[in-house]
Amino acid sequence: MRTFNIGYKYNVEYFRGIEDVEFKEDSIAKIHFRQGLNPQDLNKKITQARWRTFRDAVKDLALPDSLADSFALTTTYPGLVLGTGYEHELKTDEAFKLGFFFDYTTGLPVIPGSSVKGLLRSMFPGGSEEKATAKIELIRALLGSIGVEGAENMDVLKLEKEIFEGYRNDEDKQNLSTDKWDIFHDAYIESSKHTGGTFLGDDYITPHKEALKNPIPLKFLKVLPNVTFRFQFDVKNGSITRKQKLQLFHAILTMVGAGAKTNVGYGQFAESTFDPEAKGIRKETDQEKHEAQQAANPSPQPVTPSTHQPVNPSTRQFVNPSTRQFVNPSTRYSSPSNSPSATTNSVNSEVRCRSLPDGKTSTSTTTSTPDARPDKPPSSNIERWTAGRASMPLARG
Repeated sequence: MRTFNIGYKYNVEYFRGIEDVEFKEDSIAKIHFRQGLNPQDLNKKITQARWRTFRDAVKDLALPDSLADSFALTTTYPGLVLGTGYEHELKTDEAFKLGFFFDYTTGLPVIPGSSVKGLLRSMFPGGSEEKATAKIELIRALLGSIGVEGAENMDVLKLEKEIFEGYRNDEDKQNLSTDKWDIFHDAYIESSKHTGGTFLGDDYITPHKEALKNPIPLKFLKVLPNVTFRFQFDVKNGSITRKQKLQLFHAILTMVGAGAKTNVGYGQFAESTFDPEAKGIRKETDQEKHEAQQAANPSPQPVTPSTHQPVNPSTRQFVNPSTRQFVNPSTRYSSPSNSPSATTNSVNSEVRCRSLPDGKTSTSTTTSTPDARPDKPPSSNIERWTAGRASMPLARG
């Protein structure tokens, strides 16, 4: 079977096949299609597509093992629904009524990396004050189940910003460089266990708008059960190691599923055990081991002594680095108050010797008591000016 772009057929040829439209009282009564381009023929071609014919296209979606880690998850009954919010309305009974998401280049169903990232972040507490406590406990429980040390006291908010926003230190708003951000890639179909390799099918949803009227079933496209998706990530070591992040993502996806209509069973994945040594998981490098050790045992940063005396900007007073006390500008060169050489009420004596004409010596002693230093810095400009004037020597005439 020849390869074709499924997304193109679903979103373009579906409507190009319209040849004529009949109206009745301002509403569509009937749509005529060209031969071979009616919804029944297109639906059959889409749902009977074989996986083996798209193996070459999958190579464009798969990243090299050196650039990303990956793990596989397999869909369960009733399947997986993607992109139902896209418009795909056609007034015929056999047409698919709901939209679907396809990769633009290959035309294959994919789970966008942005959707994977949003799904994973929805399980973290950020942006949900009502359920913040429950989500913190959930993430801590999952971290504990995968063997993270200190999981019961893990700062989940910090971990969330590190993974999804590139913050390493939330207090300092320190952004990681872009090459250290965690990247979420598209998840693509890797294989199908169905006979013949089919991976797409149809299903119906029946909304009951009015109790006394027969409901109109709506036909939509879905990914069949037993189809394996490969999820790809480029994550780095941080508060937890790279492999622990992957194991956390694996646990969340297995628990909540992906895509639309998860509340009614769609988008669920089969239970599986995460293997950190599996083929899609990169081996840990020496640099990553070193980063993991640094994250587990951070070394204290050396304190560089200051070469200048800091100043309080509000009062423009100097601060003594050793005592962390304010110092008046006019007395900042004197000994500190707690020094053994000077106390608040100490007495300073000065002895002066003078020779007399008869050869004798006259000795005089001058005793002075310094003013007590204020316990707190001056609180106004007037007090600072007065303190400065009091410490100035008097002019001698």
